[in-house]
Amino acid sequence: MYSNDKDFKSELLHAIYDSFTDKEFEKNWTSVFMMYELQEKQWLLGLFDEREMWVPAYMRHLF
Repeated sequence: MYSNDKDFKSELLHAIYDSFTDKEFEKNWTSVFMMYELQEKQWLLGLFDEREMWVPAYMRHLF
């Protein structure tokens, strides 16, 4: 639904890949959520709940 919105995609990718700490990711993710009014999107809330399994900032200690 937002795949054609370059700004959304850029903001989301920034939150995911350019956040170096878990706190920074959560701040950036929340910012994108609020900016695009995504509070009711359950699939994104589900992704956030599982963030420790796929967000690089949570896996940095493994390398």
